[in-house]
Amino acid sequence: MLNRVSRLCIVFPIITAALTPAAWAGSTASQTIRYSVEAFAQISVSGSPAPLQVMAAEAGAAPTPAVDASTSYAVSTNGGADTKKITAALSAPLPHGLTLEVELASPGGGAVANRQTLTTTPADVVTHIGSLAATGNAITYRLSASAEAGPVDADSVTVTYTITNQI
Repeated sequence: MLNRVSRLCIVFPIITAALTPAAWAGSTASQTIRYSVEAFAQISVSGSPAPLQVMAAEAGAAPTPAVDASTSYAVSTNGGADTKKITAALSAPLPHGLTLEVELASPGGGAVANRQTLTTTPADVVTHIGSLAATGNAITYRLSASAEAGPVDADSVTVTYTITNQI
């Protein structure tokens, strides 16, 4: 038979081991999470402007330009390695004597906006766009006609906006 001291020597380490926090901790597991964010640059426009109609001119003056500022654009970019720019171009040339200009409001963040005469060649309308997300930026169109334009039947042209790296 084991004496009382011998039994305590056997039971005490078992009880002590059972009461330590390490015995209750359970197991752990871990995972490695891979992540990335791709560079993006997006632009969208709201609707189409009302028809631009150049009305009669006063005697001795050029016709008053037609102006519309009813549309807007949104832009989102995380910049990537380069600042971005927005270009605008017409889908087809306008008839002789007509000029269409566009001015986009700056979306902020140091971007620079300029009024540009539109042709079928892309023109920079907003430059130096860094990382930003902006909506409700005004687009203003201005259609001018010289006296040489003569009467022009109703027609339409598409303006295409492109956001790309600033070079």
